Amino acid sequence: MFALAPAMRRHPSIFSEGEPVSGKSLILRFDDVLHQDSYSIQRLYGLINATNFVKLVAALDLRADPRESKTGPVTDDIRESLERTPDLFQFKSKGILVAAGACRHLERQRCELKFNDLEIEGVLDGGHNTLALALFLLDQVVEHPREVKLIKIWSDLSPVWERYSDEVQEVAREQEFLIPVEVLYPTDGCEEEFISNILEIAQARNNNAQLTAETKAHKAGYYDVLKECLDPRVADLVEWKTNDGGKIKSKDLVALALIPLSLVSREETGIEINPTLIYSSKGNCVRLFSEIFEHENVSVADGPVRRLVNERVRNALSLLRDLPRLYDLIYRKFPTAYNHASPGFGRIQCVKHKEGKPVFRTKYYGEKTGYRYPDGFIMPLLYGLRELISVSGDNVTWHVDPFQFLDKWLDEIVEPYREFVIVMAASYDPQKVGKTHASYKFAAKEFATAVQKGGAKQLF
Repeated sequence: MFALAPAMRRHPSIFSEGEPVSGKSLILRFDDVLHQDSYSIQRLYGLINATNFVKLVAALDLRADPRESKTGPVTDDIRESLERTPDLFQFKSKGILVAAGACRHLERQRCELKFNDLEIEGVLDGGHNTLALALFLLDQVVEHPREVKLIKIWSDLSPVWERYSDEVQEVAREQEFLIPVEVLYPTDGCEEEFISNILEIAQARNNNAQLTAETKAHKAGYYDVLKECLDPRVADLVEWKTNDGGKIKSKDLVALALIPLSLVSREETGIEINPTLIYSSKGNCVRLFSEIFEHENVSVADGPVRRLVNERVRNALSLLRDLPRLYDLIYRKFPTAYNHASPGFGRIQCVKHKEGKPVFRTKYYGEKTGYRYPDGFIMPLLYGLRELISVSGDNVTWHVDPFQFLDKWLDEIVEPYREFVIVMAASYDPQKVGKTHASYKFAAKEFATAVQKGGAKQLF
């Protein structure tokens, strides 16, 4: 039925009783299956029916898939294919890729799969197929079609799936389609090697789906420390994985994290951070952050992820907790500070302003503001906050209260900044402000001068 490589063949003898596996497990029965066992990673490739698919969904989620599945044209096409040509689905679809920590082969083409860590094991690829198949089954049992229409991402599906679980199992028995499923698991003695290879396999399988650099970094554990440092109100709104629905992009937070990191990166890793990147190239910010995190002085491999071990870097990143609120604070206060120096910020072409009506919202905390404008105007000011940070040994801390500092000094800093950076150097062009190195140098100098004049509350 399938074209087989020399080492891939039907292997009826493997479906015999073996040693039982422990941990969370799932028994799948294949309608047809092939086994490849010549390498450190073993592979089963076969077809399962809808009933076994329901068992798969019940046992696993999509945490191991680097991308978050999302409804759209792709899932719509899959559901239409299931409706119109169910007998051809096994040939049209690449199916679902599953990684398991162990496999015990049973009789009648059944296997018991063991899953130790669902953050790593589980569905590696085929999340959109999984979501579309689940929605197709739900379509046939829900009381109100709107219940299915409201499902946009995988996490939306779970409560509806559980509510109709009995009905879904019943309707699954009536389906004629078969689903290609590939299972990867380690050969005995190669478990550690297998775990370290899972992420690379997932990334490679998702390359055709344009897996983003920030999604890869998130999956590799690079952003775990960022999640720990952030205010939970912000962390819960971040799109850590592609299409997971967060309104804040992870690359924006990575860019903010480079501000305190710029004080320690060169000494710890030899990597110099160009400040203009925090505005002009968020993609390069992600790349730089990954390079810093991957450095042998910063993190160590821990299975398929990397674990931060450098306390100086950890302490620098801890300041990220304040930076989203400081960004919002500068964003709200900058127009007023600008107008104190020279009225007319609202008349700049790229600025939108509702007089007396705070109808706009800040990026991170959603605070009301009367202006909306490109943040190229303020990114050098945000970078200037590094002048309020002290580095002593492994300690990286604010030596001046940044909130009090901005309340006291922002107007005085913005007056020369407006004249020399925005007006003279950039001609009111936020792109020129945000992409010019001199803008950041000027802002940092003004912040440093204000600190020397007395700053605000000292935090030594």
